[in-house]
Amino acid sequence: MGTGFEAVRIAWPAYLIPFLFAFSPALLMEGSALDVAATLVTAGIGVYFVTVGIVGFLFSPLSPLLRSLAAIGGVCVLLPWGVATSAIWINLGGLAALIALVLGQLGQRKARSPLTD
Repeated sequence: MGTGFEAVRIAWPAYLIPFLFAFSPALLMEGSALDVAATLVTAGIGVYFVTVGIVGFLFSPLSPLLRSLAAIGGVCVLLPWGVATSAIWINLGGLAALIALVLGQLGQRKARSPLTD
C-alpha cells in the first residue's frame, strides 16, 4: 500500500498533464515559438512545485503551511493562459509566491550554514 501512495506522490503529473493539453495546445508544440517556450517553462515550474508541495521538501523539509504554498503556487502557475481572462495574473501571482518561497528557503539555508561569514 505504501508503494502505491509513494508512486502517486511522484507520478501525479501523468494524470494531470493530458488534461492540460486540451486547454493549452502550446504544450503540444502548436503555436508561436514564444508561446510554446513560455507554456513549457510555466508547466515545468508548476509541476516541480506541486511535487515539492506533495513531497514536502525543497532545500529542507517544509512545514505544512509552506507545503500548501508550494502546491497552490504550482497549481496557479500550471493554469493555462487560455482558460480565463485573468489566467496570466493568476500565473504571475503563483510565480511571485514561489519566488518568495525559494528566497525564504535559501535565506534559512544560509542562516543555518556553519560556513557563513
